[in-house]
Amino acid sequence: GPYPWRSSTPPPFHDAPRRSPSAQAGVWLLVGLNTAGFAAWQYAEYTQDARVGQFLVDYGTVSYAGVKNGNYAPLVTAAFSHLAPLHFAVNAWSLYLFGGLLAAHPGLSFAHILSLALGATVAGNAAYVYDASQKAPRAAARPGLGASGVVMGFGTALSLLAPHVKLYVFPLPVPLPIWVVVGGFTLVDAYLKDSAASRVGHAAHLGGALAGAVYYAVYLRRFGGVWPMLARLVRR
Repeated sequence: GPYPWRSSTPPPFHDAPRRSPSAQAGVWLLVGLNTAGFAAWQYAEYTQDARVGQFLVDYGTVSYAGVKNGNYAPLVTAAFSHLAPLHFAVNAWSLYLFGGLLAAHPGLSFAHILSLALGATVAGNAAYVYDASQKAPRAAARPGLGASGVVMGFGTALSLLAPHVKLYVFPLPVPLPIWVVVGGFTLVDAYLKDSAASRVGHAAHLGGALAGAVYYAVYLRRFGGVWPMLARLVRR
């Protein structure tokens, strides 16, 4: 993040009766896991519980140094971990928004939501680790955490599946197509990826976005979006 957006898409796209209860349950599960991770960090800070704090450092953050030493679990678990309240709030809202819009699309299930989230998690964290390995030794030990890679995976998949969705992006007074918003953030991430001044995990965002695009191409194209549009253009 930060991702200052909200949906302007009217019904019937996110009309409740069309939303898959199981797919929406997957969205709530992801938001719940991130809430639990954030609560654990707050507990560790408030109580100064060293054991909980060390557990969160070991499994709630991902780094090149950790993976090099054989700690692979954070490639998944670090996506459910947030320390800063704003980071948590923005990512939880974005998961709810993008995940809810995906769940509203006919045909998508609980398995789609969770497998897309898992793929974006691993791809995003792996991209972060690889990027750190290519930088100065100090970057190798710098930890990363958060669901931003999943957010970008959801956003990219949604952009390809339902490009007609529009979002309000603060402070703009008019909504923008989701593909413009997500594409713009992706370009910013690509531009800033090697910036020494940025503390954001841009490589993780890019990895998550790539996972979202691949997931759409392999699993979601049959549900509509840009794939049938391109197919019609090719047939002309």
